[in-house]
Amino acid sequence: MTLSDHDLRQLDESYIGSLAHDQLRLLSLKLLADLKVARDRLNRTPQNSSVPSG
Repeated sequence: MTLSDHDLRQLDESYIGSLAHDQLRLLSLKLLADLKVARDRLNRTPQNSSVPSG
C-alpha cells in the first residue's frame, strides 16, 4: 500500500481543498493504487489465492 493508516487519517476535505492541481493528481493516483490493492485482497478466495490454506 502506498498510504499509511496515519496518512489516511490526515486526509480531510480541508486538506484536499488546499492541494494544488499536481498534488491532487498525485494523491488521487496513490488512493487509486491503494483501493485496487484493497479490493484485490477483499476478493481473494481459497480458489483464486496463491497462498496455501492451512
